[in-house]
Amino acid sequence: MTNPVQKKLVFIGDSGVGKSRLIIRIQHGEYHDQFLPAFCGGYWHDTDVDRRPVELQLWDTASQEDYDRLRPLSYPETDVCVLCFAIDSVTSLQNVRDKWVPEFLHFRTKLDAPFLLVGCKGDLRHDAVGASVEQIESIRQAIGAIKYVECSAKI
Repeated sequence: MTNPVQKKLVFIGDSGVGKSRLIIRIQHGEYHDQFLPAFCGGYWHDTDVDRRPVELQLWDTASQEDYDRLRPLSYPETDVCVLCFAIDSVTSLQNVRDKWVPEFLHFRTKLDAPFLLVGCKGDLRHDAVGASVEQIESIRQAIGAIKYVECSAKI
């Protein structure tokens, strides 16, 4: 049996955009509706990529100002920075570019860690006025994210 490859993914973005629920959906395969406060901690998820075992270390981060000093401690040795925003909040998308990317770049230790831009709450795409496809693509290009993915932890 092949030893698993370990990859650290750090999820960052504004409070309430859906980071914690997305991580729990990845880890358990189901949606949890109760409030789950983030605490800058890690969860493990085993998966296979191209028939090779991979251990994903999923780091949830707290976005509140009270955690501004603690949150950057989760950034060193990150393999992938998952930048989350809520589809129904243009402000949370703009904060990816204006707050979260600069903070991560300042504290990272792996200079080649790519950005993955994730639009959470995709189930709200047609229910509210939010970030347009053009706004999302503009910010994806501005931050150099390798990919944009839209998702919903609910569906």
